[in-house]
Amino acid sequence: MFASLSIYIIVLFALAFLNPFLAAGSNTTSHPLYHRFRRQSSCSQLQYRCANGDCIPSYSVCDGSKECSDGSDETRAACTATKIRCPMLAFECAYGACIDREQKCDGKEDCADGSDEICTQPSTSCPERTFQCSNGECINQYSICDGVIDCTDRSDETRNLCKNLKCAASSFQCEYGACLEMSARCNNKQECHDGSDEAGCPTPKPMSTEQPLNPVNVGNSCILPQHPQNGFYVSSQCGAGDSRTACRNIPGTPVPDNWLLKYTCNANFDISSTESNEYSVCSKGEWKNPLDCIKLCPPLEAISMKIDCEYDGREVPCTKRMKPNTTASASCKQHYREIYLRQYSNLTCLENGDWSHRLFYCAPDCGVSIGVTILTPLIYHGSTTHQGEFPWLVGLYYMNDERKWEQRCGGTLITPHIVLTAAHCLVDETTGSLRDPENMNVGLGKYYRDYYKLENYSAIVGVREIVVPRFYSGRAAFFALDIGLIDLKTSIQVTAYIMPACVDWQATITINTGTTGYVAGWGATQNEAPSPTVLTTNLTYLDNGECIRSVRNAFQKLVTHDKFCGKSVENGGQVASGDSGGGLTIVEKGLHFVYGVVSTKITQETAISLFTDLSNIEHRSWLEEQKNRFERLHIESS
Repeated sequence: MFASLSIYIIVLFALAFLNPFLAAGSNTTSHPLYHRFRRQSSCSQLQYRCANGDCIPSYSVCDGSKECSDGSDETRAACTATKIRCPMLAFECAYGACIDREQKCDGKEDCADGSDEICTQPSTSCPERTFQCSNGECINQYSICDGVIDCTDRSDETRNLCKNLKCAASSFQCEYGACLEMSARCNNKQECHDGSDEAGCPTPKPMSTEQPLNPVNVGNSCILPQHPQNGFYVSSQCGAGDSRTACRNIPGTPVPDNWLLKYTCNANFDISSTESNEYSVCSKGEWKNPLDCIKLCPPLEAISMKIDCEYDGREVPCTKRMKPNTTASASCKQHYREIYLRQYSNLTCLENGDWSHRLFYCAPDCGVSIGVTILTPLIYHGSTTHQGEFPWLVGLYYMNDERKWEQRCGGTLITPHIVLTAAHCLVDETTGSLRDPENMNVGLGKYYRDYYKLENYSAIVGVREIVVPRFYSGRAAFFALDIGLIDLKTSIQVTAYIMPACVDWQATITINTGTTGYVAGWGATQNEAPSPTVLTTNLTYLDNGECIRSVRNAFQKLVTHDKFCGKSVENGGQVASGDSGGGLTIVEKGLHFVYGVVSTKITQETAISLFTDLSNIEHRSWLEEQKNRFERLHIESS
């Protein structure tokens, strides 16, 4: 499975692993398996290491099919080491692998040992007080899980059948679950069909069918240790089908000098060796490089931070799980700021797999415009803008009938993954149901309306969820409660060109009639076509009462309780089709705060545009509730 170049790399790795043993005076290099293991390299946590060094997917072990070229993935040793347990609807091969029950006796050997095709003519039924084997044979019901194979297909002594047995306190339980008299333990006679009753005994007697171990110098032999709590080891000398006692990897079993153990840890754990050396060797009666599995600390990742991690004096990636005693230092990236005073400088990975402190919070900058401050009004609809002047403006793109993305609404970025917009942009007016998020995309940092035009500072992000107030009714209720939120699939990196607008969550800002507000978008221009680039206009704020008094009686009912008005200055710009959902911002202490959402326009009152009022306590409470929910979902999914 490895290319020739990889073999040379593996040789170097194995030599580096065995070097400590050579320095200690061990004769490991004289071991006949030394040259075989020096060709091996590490497999990932999602892979299984074959006896010959091949790496295969973990899910391929003990599935009946030999993926290892030496067949070592389809042996009882492999099935025991990986703790294979067959589900109820599976057939268990004689050596422990699991295959589909329908493959039993189908004329094709699906178990590596062919045990699925040991068949007799199935009987339609077995007499009372008998057990029917998988191949149809009938045996005494008291013969199952007694250590002796009575069914020719071995189905009366499988782990799947016997695993849930509860043996009496005075009994001995075989490794696969069968119950025997306690006297069967270490009586120099194999009575569990897997030999586990004779494993680890003080004076083991090899089975007649076993191959003898390499000559053992009793004074230099070792005893197999306990498996690590969060992992296991395998004896590296044992090949496919090796039935020697030492190859069962049962703690307490004697093994000869120079015996090699390869350790594997469960997910989120790693080898305790500083160099991640996964082997331990028996050298003159003791295990060199004894190993354990240690808990790793979770990765440290934050889009708002620059994080550096160091272990044992060298830099390590922070995006992977890290060993205890790893230290991490963090700082906020540009356009983010630290808002709480922290009581520590670095984080340390502790022995229990937790970090000594939680990462501090870097809040994104908001409401900073890098555009020009002097606006040049156009004749009808707005002013030209510059890139970065309204970095919180987003375009909502929908898939049209021609399977192309088309901008129809605007929105305001209020956190790195939440967009504020109008409810009518998110609800299909014909059906009254929410639009499909999969048919929506959000363009951020875009200056050009065209979805397909490449821009240096823009980004296109998919939609995870959309939400509108429960009682929003659209046109039937004169677009009251016309507010909605979009949760993006991923948080966006804040830059000078993509930045949230500020939100007055604490309601500390007061604005009065006559205050200037700013709106930007790609709405229709004087030629009734959408603008190809972002335009902006400034409007005068009118509170709800003043707005109602400013329109004719016939239109006053359109100014619902949760609206305020934006009035165009003389010859100034107006919001138009395509601007819906965009935000009206006011400037407070040099920062833009979003104060309203473009909702509707009374066409007969050309100077008046209606905005959903974010200072409305009902809206502000709803926004905060949904924002907190979205934040929790992003934390849980990270």
